[in-house]
Amino acid sequence: MSVCFETHGDCRYKFDILNGVRIPEQPCSWSDDFVIPGFRIDNWMSDKGLSSSLKQLPPILTSQLLEDLDLADYLLNPTCDQSADKYKTDHNHGWNSECATNVTLPDLPDSITCHLDNTCTGFSCCADIEFIDRNVNIFLTIDPCNYKLNIGIEKYQFEFFLMDFEFGIEKQFHIGKVIEVRFLINDLSTEQEYAISMTASVCLESNGTCQEFHILDRIRVPKPVCNWDKGFKIQDFSLSKYMSEKGLIQLNQMAVLDVLETLGVSSYLKSPSCDRYTAPFTVDNNGWSNGFESSWMTTQQFHVQNALCC
Repeated sequence: MSVCFETHGDCRYKFDILNGVRIPEQPCSWSDDFVIPGFRIDNWMSDKGLSSSLKQLPPILTSQLLEDLDLADYLLNPTCDQSADKYKTDHNHGWNSECATNVTLPDLPDSITCHLDNTCTGFSCCADIEFIDRNVNIFLTIDPCNYKLNIGIEKYQFEFFLMDFEFGIEKQFHIGKVIEVRFLINDLSTEQEYAISMTASVCLESNGTCQEFHILDRIRVPKPVCNWDKGFKIQDFSLSKYMSEKGLIQLNQMAVLDVLETLGVSSYLKSPSCDRYTAPFTVDNNGWSNGFESSWMTTQQFHVQNALCC
């Protein structure tokens, strides 16, 4: 931060507040209640002078309800469209599948339509919330070739690194306790498949009946065949060009982190990293630390460079 009293000239005061400081992301609490504790839709409608027998809110009051429940910022506009080509289901029980493999998909209720993409591991659903006359998009995509899992409710999205993901454990997330998704993924490594369960619910009362959508129930989908010869994530990447664009003479810690993130490497690296000067990497001979009494590793053919300890 700087304080300047002249348009052109040196500033009087300069303060360095943060310089490459790393701060942890705080974990989310999924036990939070409604943004309005004890919320009841009947009471809300009564306050608006509406009859509790009303089956569908007018658009202006739907907008007001979404604002009051802190949902509006997370929802897409326009909404997903069940009549769009992506969700046209013909006679497939609510599903439009582009998967070449014969995946057994469950029958869906009339209020929701879903799309299974051609990777066979990407699901997108468009659910009709009749009371508020609005559709909501829910999606889940597993990308084992890039070790990613993406899941979300419209703009409210999460990305997991598959190497750290806990398979076989049910997980859940929600927007203000109103729209909630529960999902369970099992990695069937021997069969080269995933088994997926996913349920969504919409609750307009903190303690009341919810609209449930049972989307997947232990549905088994094949893992795609990955191409392991794709090269750099950014084609023609040049470190010297990167440093020139950033105005760097040498890489500082923040620049190293940025390069690793840009190249898609950071997720695969351990933190803290290994230490060449502590056990078990303390060097005994030619770059090797020998953990047992034997002289066979001391021959010249096993010599490694100074930057490497084994």
